[in-house]
Amino acid sequence: MFILDTEMSINTDERDMTDAVQNRNESARQAANVLYASRSNSNDPIPRQSHSNGMAAAGVSERELKFSSVRRMFCLLTAFDFLLMLLLWIIYINIIGLGIRNGMICQVINYDFKTSMFDVVALSFVRMGLLLIAYAGFKSRHWAMVAITTAITSALLLSKVFIYDFSYDAHKEDKCVLYTDVAHPVDYILLITSFTLAWIEVWVLDFKVIPRERRMLASVHHHSISQSGNSERTPLLSEQNTYRSPTLYGGQQGFYSPIGTPKESDTESESGEESPYSGSYKTGFQSLPNSQRGSSVNLAASIQEQEYIQKAKESTKIMDKVLATKEGWVMEKQSDTVTLDSHTFEGITGKVYRLMGDVPIAAEQLVHILWEDIDNTRQWNNTVLEVKTLQQIDDHIDIIYTQAAPGPGNVVASRDFVIVRNYWERGDRHQCSSIGAEHPAKPPTDNIVRGYNGTGGWVIEPVEGDQTKCKFTWLLHSDLKFKVWTPQAIIDTALCHVLFEMHSNLIKHVRKTYLDSTTVSVDETGDAGNQPS
Repeated sequence: MFILDTEMSINTDERDMTDAVQNRNESARQAANVLYASRSNSNDPIPRQSHSNGMAAAGVSERELKFSSVRRMFCLLTAFDFLLMLLLWIIYINIIGLGIRNGMICQVINYDFKTSMFDVVALSFVRMGLLLIAYAGFKSRHWAMVAITTAITSALLLSKVFIYDFSYDAHKEDKCVLYTDVAHPVDYILLITSFTLAWIEVWVLDFKVIPRERRMLASVHHHSISQSGNSERTPLLSEQNTYRSPTLYGGQQGFYSPIGTPKESDTESESGEESPYSGSYKTGFQSLPNSQRGSSVNLAASIQEQEYIQKAKESTKIMDKVLATKEGWVMEKQSDTVTLDSHTFEGITGKVYRLMGDVPIAAEQLVHILWEDIDNTRQWNNTVLEVKTLQQIDDHIDIIYTQAAPGPGNVVASRDFVIVRNYWERGDRHQCSSIGAEHPAKPPTDNIVRGYNGTGGWVIEPVEGDQTKCKFTWLLHSDLKFKVWTPQAIIDTALCHVLFEMHSNLIKHVRKTYLDSTTVSVDETGDAGNQPS
């Protein structure tokens, strides 16, 4: 009996243990399903939120994302195409003496491919309708429809050139045809204008609308991923979200454990090697950056600050490549002491402008003006209306807000910018890179157009053998966010004016503040002939 009870007890325990394991597995599966379902269902609100944050971070409004200004310009161009052709046709039938009524009868009701020009107007109307349906109605981002309309237009116009009765021989049989043996100039104008406008529409869509909208969507998507990737559920040091700082020579550094320092040592390294980031002008901060202490993540910074730091370091990397480019620069403007040229780079939209000139002041003093005393820029630079430091990330990185003054003749209205700057020293060379960003203290407003600065900045180097002068290089890559397509000549004029005017203001400020005006001999080009006081 005892043995039987023992066997029953053992069997019961085994069944209980099996049931417990099964229950635990079932509970685990249910929990996994719940988590998976919540994760799947959470794809609704989270992407919307991150998408909204991504639009804000990229400086793109919801209205612009739904129907961009450059797409509106394209739609207006198609309408202009039809209206212009209609206007030219009405002028044509009046010039040849038909008038509106007879012109409608002869060229529309009694239409003949050999003698009528109304088909050019009808062709532009069909082209307008198809393009508006495709690119305004369906908001297509493919070039297929404009390629079809342009191909049909080109084929019909080329056919008409060979078949149309330019000599008006058909007058004998058709009284609607002009009685003359010389082709009328408006005939040619109608055909050439229609052909040209069709190809202009291809160019605007394929080279302006589609590329700009793709860049805009890519920017919003990138910032959306950044926003969602930095949510509370994402580990701070995850592999995908950790920025690994580039080395001076462009390589990548992985993570490693820092070498232990000796006791009673206040230095981070005993190598004695000088870092390219060897200090901040503001505080004389000499500690190595995180990227050289083993981790490229500043654990004391917030997630938002980490994004600013990453942008700053990326701008530095791009700026180094631009500065290393010696060939391909095109001269834009030049004076006796200042040269201004431009360059286009793969992966960078628009021109990068480079101003180079000497400033009659020690390099450290110029750094003080452009870095430490940035909030007082308005006092000497009339190309800006406001300059303000929004946030100091660390001794090397800050975020500033600038509002630019209107361009010459108010051709370009005032713009404002939010910029992340990254300053460091490399030996006796002072360098500050910058790039556009967004900051909650200065969100975009409807009162002023928010521009965007690509990678730019300045470099200051002492002149060899003369510590009272320094070489000054300023890089500028700016998107002024025009609402419609703007000729490059206007953009060049506006940005070249800003660069030259800034340099002129800087020279005047240096003379007034640092040099003895009673003993300095200068000419209008900005050369100084004596020493700082």
